[in-house]
Amino acid sequence: MKNFLLSLTLFCTFFSVQAARDISSYQRDIPAKVGETNLLGDGSFEDGGKGWVPVDKSRFSVKRGDGFNGTSGIKLTIFPGCKRILPHKWYDVKLKKGVRYKFSAYGRIDGNYARKGGISAKMCIEYWKGSKYIRGFYGLGSGAVQNEWKLFSGSFTFPDNIPEDAKFKVVIVPSCPPETSKNSGAVYFDEIRLVEDAPTWSLFQVYPIAEKLYANEGFIRFSSTFSGPFKGSKNPEYQIKVTRNGKVLAVADAQVKGARVTAELGKLTPGKAEVTVTLYSSKDKKIYAEETKTVEIVDYRQLPANACTIDRLGRANIDGKLFMPIGLYMIGNNEVERLQIISEAKVFNTVLLYHARRFKTKEAMTAFLDACVKNNLKLLYASSFSEKYLNEVKAYHSHPAILGWYIDDETSISKLDHLLYKRRSVNALDPFHPTYAVSCFPGDFSEYNKACDILGYDPYPVRGTSVTPTLSGILSQSDPAEKLDSFSWAVPQIFSWGSYDNKAKNNKELYYKLFREPTEIQMRGMVLTEVLAGSKGFIMYMFCNIRDLNIPDPDSFARRWPEVCRVAGILKELEPFILSDIEQIKLPVQLNKKDHVRAALFDDAKGNIRVIICGMALDHDAIITLPEKYRNKELKSKFGLTKSLGNGKYQFTGKDCAADILY
Repeated sequence: MKNFLLSLTLFCTFFSVQAARDISSYQRDIPAKVGETNLLGDGSFEDGGKGWVPVDKSRFSVKRGDGFNGTSGIKLTIFPGCKRILPHKWYDVKLKKGVRYKFSAYGRIDGNYARKGGISAKMCIEYWKGSKYIRGFYGLGSGAVQNEWKLFSGSFTFPDNIPEDAKFKVVIVPSCPPETSKNSGAVYFDEIRLVEDAPTWSLFQVYPIAEKLYANEGFIRFSSTFSGPFKGSKNPEYQIKVTRNGKVLAVADAQVKGARVTAELGKLTPGKAEVTVTLYSSKDKKIYAEETKTVEIVDYRQLPANACTIDRLGRANIDGKLFMPIGLYMIGNNEVERLQIISEAKVFNTVLLYHARRFKTKEAMTAFLDACVKNNLKLLYASSFSEKYLNEVKAYHSHPAILGWYIDDETSISKLDHLLYKRRSVNALDPFHPTYAVSCFPGDFSEYNKACDILGYDPYPVRGTSVTPTLSGILSQSDPAEKLDSFSWAVPQIFSWGSYDNKAKNNKELYYKLFREPTEIQMRGMVLTEVLAGSKGFIMYMFCNIRDLNIPDPDSFARRWPEVCRVAGILKELEPFILSDIEQIKLPVQLNKKDHVRAALFDDAKGNIRVIICGMALDHDAIITLPEKYRNKELKSKFGLTKSLGNGKYQFTGKDCAADILY
């Protein structure tokens, strides 16, 4: 930890405290209003459900008495082993790009709701162009709750990349119980609405993690993003003020680079304090928004052994050494045996064990943690959150195997208050290991990231054999994560979706006929795309899905494991560049075809560079140009997809998920 403490001192010495403008006389702006017109027309079904496609009329109906307060509403019957039908309605409504919308509905369940084996359903929005699926908004929180009507709502910003001629539909997505279940019943929906929502400003503290401030450093970093045309968002200015009991400890105007907002506040005295961030315009003499949060100013002269800190560039640091997690999710039996297999590959340093509470005693859990240490593997501790989880944090936080706490998996931000409670509870018990959580809802990232120190995202684009996968399938999540400019550990796909299909997972012929196992080229392209997005950790999903979980081909693991290890080995080779003091440099790309190619240069600050190039479409032909200072040495292509054109220019060609590294 001496290196970490030294870095604080060096940063503190190097940077001077920023001056602050007097904004006390600035006028406070009036917030924008929420829209009132329902863009979906008759959302109360008094027209009898006109336009709804029932799919199965024996199970779907719209009639009076089934709605909220006895009015008309939708009813969908669900029973054990029933076919998963998706009732829907197409809408000819044009949404405006960059505008924020709020979707809401009332829902209830008549039957037994349970996380497993029960019945449930939610309403979502999907975009299609003809028969081609474009995008869906699933984290909107519009679900049904047992035996009582409840209003659910969620907001999203309409993205720029949906084609003009695409159409959207509202679709009901039920969760049907298995044939062995005894649960049956019905779900009901009423009063669906889609209105323009007020633009929002999302702000959260990125560094230091765990809502702290380092007394001897005084540096703070936020992520600031806007949804919709928020006033003051075009050329934002920020002032950051630290107070305690009404007394100002420090105030500074922030430095702004995209979503990154930073300030040097100087040395601070330890204790609780309030940090106020003010969004303003010196040109208009207006204050557009303000947010205050409580932090703890700490003086960490001595950190405990095996603490995992995260520095201002998002790099993990353990006992004075930078650490880049390269890991695997795992679950099931024979965990220690699997640790040995993973360790022997010599490219992985982390595992994330689902359901750690399967170890019934503290002695059994400690034995597994000891086995992690023996195999040189760190553990992201995962289990269902409860007071028991907090007791487990108390019990194991000082064990040398612990890397961090996996506190959530793909929960909608409709439960943000509970997510924040989880994070703050764990941070309070153990501020020396980060909290990690994964979301699959990119529209939620700016709010979801408030509930964890490290954001995980998990795009899994390699699916069925009927569609050729491309790296553009990563961008739906990696782009929003990169836009936040916070700290992220990506979750690359190594599994086949066939292992989750009830028929294919037991039928080898069907497994390969309908689904794809990600190839080495595809896995390599996916992780390199996530490197370009700024991730500094990679936890692959999942080991057991290629080892022995729902795989009908006994020869699959022997073939695929070396491929997965080689992809992890590439990340290990790139570690000095990904964790460099010099942040990646995005490179200009000239396209020779209708294509989408991205590239960046990585400098390890020791005289060595790497260039990563990823093709996002089906057919790639592009020219990448290096900055002038890096043109003194001709680079070589690692995978043979790039040739030098001289004077710092390189031509990249390839198909589908192709990616290359220049060295």
